[in-house]
Amino acid sequence: MVFFLCGVPGTGKTTVAKLLKGRYNVIELGELIKQEGLYTSFDEEDGSFVIDEEKVKKRVASLSDDKAVIEWIDLSFVEVQPSAAVILRTNPLLLKKRLEKRGYPAKKVKENVMAELLGVVHSNMAEKWRERTFDVDTSTSQPSETAQLVISALDGRIERKAIDWLSELRPDELDELIGQIDFSSAGL
Repeated sequence: MVFFLCGVPGTGKTTVAKLLKGRYNVIELGELIKQEGLYTSFDEEDGSFVIDEEKVKKRVASLSDDKAVIEWIDLSFVEVQPSAAVILRTNPLLLKKRLEKRGYPAKKVKENVMAELLGVVHSNMAEKWRERTFDVDTSTSQPSETAQLVISALDGRIERKAIDWLSELRPDELDELIGQIDFSSAGL
């Protein structure tokens, strides 16, 4: 039995993963990728590793033990079927503030905020495992509350739901976020 804990940076994955340790065998995939060299290069501009998807797929397949929780941004590319996939979601306006406070480059802030606004991780995960995918809103909850919601989702004790920021945010909030998109660099 394996579970996935996903979400864009800044949604609380690492904090929640720490709270789940002891109850589950938590595997922070980002650390494992670095430790085992499961990447092809390091992108200086983004400040991130470019993963070797084939190596990561194989490694994830080998981690499917009893009550393993694999924490990573988006695991839709792996072939292991999770018992449940929980995507942590955060209001994009709050996420922007969190990422800026962490010192993320402006480009990475925009990319991650837009991915959250559009529900990219949810969409990718639900495309493969719709009935096993749960969204948990971390915008206003404390980490311990979020961890309890994640446990409930992993145990199948909460209703599946998808968060749609496009319909939940006010028009002025959407205008603020959409104003950050550089359509010329997107080829539009």
